[in-house]
Amino acid sequence: MTAVILCDCSEDDLGEYILLKCLCDEISVSHEIQWVDVAALNIATCKKCHRCRPHGDCVLPEDDAHRVGRMVFAADALVVGLSTTPDALGGRFVHLLERISASLNFKNNKGETCPWHHGRSAVVVCSEKKTPHASINQVSNRPADCYLLKTLSAGGFDLIGLVSSYNHYSTCIDDLPIEKARALGRSLSNAKPI
Repeated sequence: MTAVILCDCSEDDLGEYILLKCLCDEISVSHEIQWVDVAALNIATCKKCHRCRPHGDCVLPEDDAHRVGRMVFAADALVVGLSTTPDALGGRFVHLLERISASLNFKNNKGETCPWHHGRSAVVVCSEKKTPHASINQVSNRPADCYLLKTLSAGGFDLIGLVSSYNHYSTCIDDLPIEKARALGRSLSNAKPI
């Protein structure tokens, strides 16, 4: 099994890094982990030409988005690490999702969107800058309002969990949901490759 980690966390987001590390530590050593630091990618903005449809690579000159798209296309599981909530994505991450859309889904002869990754697992690790009382799970109940969750769903990924650190500008490890991150890592490890 191959798990791709798309990390869009800044250096200040220690909580998200710790949660991602705990999750990765629980993925079996027999599985391959491919880590992508989104901030370090050299990617051009999507031109929205739709020439990657009905299926295929982006027609822009080769850059890191092509490499990441191939990694995601071959992935058995996907983990997204964010410095923010899933419904408040940064521009670079949105550009990446736009550029790798043909690696997530395709259009059939009827023009319907069809997933490439039906039944594969995804996890989102994020920061919740609100109070702990406004649960991040509320986002997962309205995927139509959330570009990231809508994109993962269109790609056929089953969201098996969201784990968030409540960012109060504190780096207190005791406040992090480490056991939840580890449990999600074990769930990914137990997923069957497709």
